[in-house]
Amino acid sequence: SIGSEIVADMTRRLTPPGEQGLSPVRRALAICWLLAALFASQSAQGRESAGGQPRATPVNGCAGASHERLPCFEAALTPPHRVTLRWKSADPAQPVYLYDDFGVSFHDPGEQPAVCETQPGGVCEITRYLPTGGYYRWVLQGANDQGDTVHVSASLSVPAAPGPRVNIGGSPFLDAQPKQARRLTWRADETLTPCSADAERAWIEIRLPGEALWSGQRRYPRCGAQAYLDIPATALAGAGEHIYLLRDCHRPQAGGGTFCSTEVTTGFHASGAPALATIPSPDTLVDNAVRWELRRDIRFDFDTVLAYDVLGVGEPLDITYDADGGVWMVNEFSTTLEHVTPAGEVRSFTVPLGRGPRLAGRPAREVTRPFAIAMDEDVVAATAVTSLAERVMEDGALIWFTQGGGLLGKGPPGAPNHSRVVAFARNGADRPDTHYDDRLCAYNMPLADDDAAANHQVVGLAASGGRLWVGESRGLFSHTPSAISAFIPQDALCNNLLVFEQPDALASQALQFCDTHESPQQHGCMQRRVLVDLPPQLRVAHLAADPVDGKIWFTDARGGYLGRLDPRDDTDVELFAFPDPHAALAYGPEGFGGFPWTLRVDGQAVYIGEYLTRHIIRFDKQRRTFSEIAVPAASQQIMLHSLDIDTATARLWFTLTNESRLPLDRQGSTVGYIDLNAWTAHLHNPQQQAAIPAVVYRGLHRVPASNWHPLAHQAFRGIAVEPRSGRIALATMHRRQITELRPRKTFRAPLSR
Repeated sequence: SIGSEIVADMTRRLTPPGEQGLSPVRRALAICWLLAALFASQSAQGRESAGGQPRATPVNGCAGASHERLPCFEAALTPPHRVTLRWKSADPAQPVYLYDDFGVSFHDPGEQPAVCETQPGGVCEITRYLPTGGYYRWVLQGANDQGDTVHVSASLSVPAAPGPRVNIGGSPFLDAQPKQARRLTWRADETLTPCSADAERAWIEIRLPGEALWSGQRRYPRCGAQAYLDIPATALAGAGEHIYLLRDCHRPQAGGGTFCSTEVTTGFHASGAPALATIPSPDTLVDNAVRWELRRDIRFDFDTVLAYDVLGVGEPLDITYDADGGVWMVNEFSTTLEHVTPAGEVRSFTVPLGRGPRLAGRPAREVTRPFAIAMDEDVVAATAVTSLAERVMEDGALIWFTQGGGLLGKGPPGAPNHSRVVAFARNGADRPDTHYDDRLCAYNMPLADDDAAANHQVVGLAASGGRLWVGESRGLFSHTPSAISAFIPQDALCNNLLVFEQPDALASQALQFCDTHESPQQHGCMQRRVLVDLPPQLRVAHLAADPVDGKIWFTDARGGYLGRLDPRDDTDVELFAFPDPHAALAYGPEGFGGFPWTLRVDGQAVYIGEYLTRHIIRFDKQRRTFSEIAVPAASQQIMLHSLDIDTATARLWFTLTNESRLPLDRQGSTVGYIDLNAWTAHLHNPQQQAAIPAVVYRGLHRVPASNWHPLAHQAFRGIAVEPRSGRIALATMHRRQITELRPRKTFRAPLSR
């Protein structure tokens, strides 16, 4: 299929110990890049003229472009924040597709005409207003003069709006020791907008500790006697950082949209103030049995670190190895599957979507938008990119991954929010007569009797007993019971081009839920176990098949239980209540506790990772008892994201990630492991095995930055261990990379026996 696969080789290596940091060539390139970025930033600086018209930055990449140079694509900035995108493609009959490759955007330009005959030279253009300054990049998918589908990009650096000067008690830092009421004051910079401007034109926004997004509701004067926020002592009672974010927002006179400064942070402890690395709890082992080595240099145990720039759009999330040693990764806010071959080739596969009928006045047929995203409680947007792509795994010769919308139980009732489970046949063949890659097979989740909108919100996947098992969270904030479903994969149940907006689209597809007395083996249907008889707040998240008996283990994202389902009798569901849900320690939504999300299973135990409070919980399958270890981190911005087990060395690996786009510590994201043999031995005989060795690494910040996202910091999310070699693959958010660690031979021996 034309355009179904993009191949490139973009491999960089971490400098091993004893070598110089940058070669002269790389150092020169880095200096040239920095000078170019500085020049672009300085040249883009503008001021409103006396008539209120800002000067534009001219770019003429598409003007007079020959047919052999198509598609062309460019971006031009009109200060302070208006961007004009211009393009032209070689094939007028094949629409182009534009998307924002800088961050998650639900207002991407999307599908556009390839040529605009009414415009000079047939060059098309649209205007967008950027919310903040920084580095931006857009990607256009179009046709070249050979008829191939290609991707081209346009980028620019936008000078940031100046932020406010912030003080708290006479200091720019919030020292939370001792706990007492404080007054946060500020004064805005007047470069873009004077302090005398109307409050509708400019204001200060504040984001309180624990808030994940800017609400837009908490606005304050930019200067003067009312430019303050009083913080009561009760707000500073908890341990850890108290992070208040401020930004200065403007509505420029010329143009539309709101342009805000990047956030100014206040709230981390001042130098010398007592800051807790971990928050102790009665059951933690962090302060006694665990012997942490917290700053082990990654180069001691890994002689090579590779970084691959992925080609698809979105935020890297989960990752796995295949049986041949290739790496596979899924992105959220994307429709692509990423792959690095054993030889180091980087590939990207686009999952197909159906197209509806051509509408009057539209240049092309609209692509179906099966997924949904909640902007707030009442506003939901339909989108063609999936905000839930939580799992990728191999089963046989198939790579399985999930796609779904993320309403989380918010938004208006009945909003369509479909999910798909997709298989990629890595040893299959792609037919040349279709416009999509035939190795991809999309299984669309059917309609349920209790939900006409098909709001499954699929998260977990597992393979057991010849079936694929699917965890339906049904929304983390919803009151609809979760479900676990299973089906037997077969090509006849695929529908890659379903148009979800058409009436009865799902009702007419081959894959349906089983009726009473039907089974997947005999009727090709999907068996479904709705957990209606379990606690209503239970939210199924990830699944894992037991390597001993094939039973399906699942996590409860609301923090109460570990669950187990017998695939031979899905009425046999057993719950094991956590002795301590860590509700008092949580930094997320109320009622979620530590947010147990990921899990892994070996022959002896189930290991659960709590995302918010960084606990790793061990459930002994034979004794039916829990124990836990709290993983230390220097900042409460650091979360425990993913787990994987190296069975050859009995090490439980984990990722510590800082997913914030404004990290307090740009080197805070890292990896580490716990010695499972020692953990098990300590639980059975603490006198004989007194200590549990565990490591948190440093030095991964030396991995070369992405060519496409050079200013982004690392945020390691998914982790996978290749069982034969011990190689470790990491899904690296923000930089949009696949990072691979290759161990030294001496590191493959277990720490303890």
